Amino acid sequence: MGMADAQEQVNVLMDRQVNAACFPSCSADGGQVPLQKQPLDPKSALKEYILSRLEDGFFLLDDQFQGEKRKLRLIRIHRKILKIKESYYVCVDFRDVSSKDLLDVDFVFDLTEGKVAIRKIEIHKVNGIRRLSVFH
Repeated sequence: MGMADAQEQVNVLMDRQVNAACFPSCSADGGQVPLQKQPLDPKSALKEYILSRLEDGFFLLDDQFQGEKRKLRLIRIHRKILKIKESYYVCVDFRDVSSKDLLDVDFVFDLTEGKVAIRKIEIHKVNGIRRLSVFH
């Protein structure tokens, strides 16, 4: 086997791995696998919920402590997910586009058939400073 043949085999194997990782409807050998809708995990479901509620690219949140509506840009959803009974607790970082404050927002929700049912959304920290909260 020549060098070109060996490189071609490596390329084929890499393509199969990429297809399997990036395109779950394809099997490792390139054949089609029936696409089955998988239930969303809590983090993915929450991200979908947040993205579906963006207005002009921003998540709007009433800050009852400040008495104003904040216009927020999503930064990240924390990896740690807490589940108590049927509810999930997930922290999400946002940046307020007006004040430039960094907000740590707690989402408490139930997840049924991939759908998020919000129980509470609460600002937990502003610029790293904890607010009084029923959760913390």
